[in-house]
Amino acid sequence: MWQLFNIHNDYVKTIKDLEDEERSREGVVKELENFENEASKKKKEQVKYLKEIALREKRINEKSSKLDKSVSIFPTFGVWTIL
Repeated sequence: MWQLFNIHNDYVKTIKDLEDEERSREGVVKELENFENEASKKKKEQVKYLKEIALREKRINEKSSKLDKSVSIFPTFGVWTIL
């Protein structure tokens, strides 16, 4: 009889431990989903900023190119003149 009592107690304890582990796992899964959602939002935001950077760099290059075309150096005089 005593053995049955111990077996039952072990069984109840094991079931409780399994339920606790399941709740813990569910919490970790929810937390992981939250982190993945946040990472996805941050990646989208990063793409937006990278596009803005590329656009600004393109504009800078265009203006620099225009400026290079409009400025010339006279080597004999060592003077910058704007055409």
